[in-house]
Amino acid sequence: DWLYKSEMNALEKSGIIDLLNVAFSRESSDTKCYVQDKLLKDSETIMKLIAEQSATVYICGDGNAMAKDVQNALLDIFARYKFKSEEDPTQEANKYLKSLKSTNKLLLDIWS
Repeated sequence: DWLYKSEMNALEKSGIIDLLNVAFSRESSDTKCYVQDKLLKDSETIMKLIAEQSATVYICGDGNAMAKDVQNALLDIFARYKFKSEEDPTQEANKYLKSLKSTNKLLLDIWS
């Protein structure tokens, strides 16, 4: 269910949301679409939005698997694009993820 579809589309149309990209894993049994897969597919754009345009990322949904998988995808993106020349890209990516959370640039609305 996409409860706020019209509102989200209106926010994107008005420019309040720059990029609205949704994934629904239960839409069809034939073509499951997971958030982390979409993030990884568009990883360079995601990195630019976060690092260069100060995007805010909202993760909403299942806290048992989805939220962890999405955060792992973000860590992978950060390590590959932002910290690839660092001695320990994974450690730097983890620090960056924590800083995004502490500055409310990464917000979680999750449940289990």
